[in-house]
Amino acid sequence: VASTMAPIATHQVFGPGLSGVMHVDFNGTALTQILISSPTAPAKVLQTELNQEVYERSFWATLAMSLPFEEGFTIELPTYALGSDAVGSERYEVHGVETIEAMGNTFEVRRITAPNSSWTFWVRKDPPYIVQISHPSASGGIATSILETFQQQE
Repeated sequence: VASTMAPIATHQVFGPGLSGVMHVDFNGTALTQILISSPTAPAKVLQTELNQEVYERSFWATLAMSLPFEEGFTIELPTYALGSDAVGSERYEVHGVETIEAMGNTFEVRRITAPNSSWTFWVRKDPPYIVQISHPSASGGIATSILETFQQQE
């Protein structure tokens, strides 16, 4: 993880009007997490020392796309819980080839699941790399993102 997926920083906005901010600086096992939940809320700063290096979960689809496309391949990687010093893990499982319809085109993809968090990725080794992502939504349902536009580069 350290040599290939080691994060430097992540910056996320969320909430109504995208007014909340979560910023994390990574320095090996040392994390500085800054949370501002609203424009009127004070910043919450958490200095965290993890017991091992982790990867940044915001890049899940990129990670899924980089796995070997061998059916049955699994890997478990260390990750952390935002706002805490807890280190956990995420397991990735590579499944068989599937066919997905997107933008009026048909794509052969690999389905990769992250069962601990209920995320699923439909990815390819050639453009478009990420065709579909499905994950739990904040409302308790399932959110699905499907590729909308793609222009083949020559």
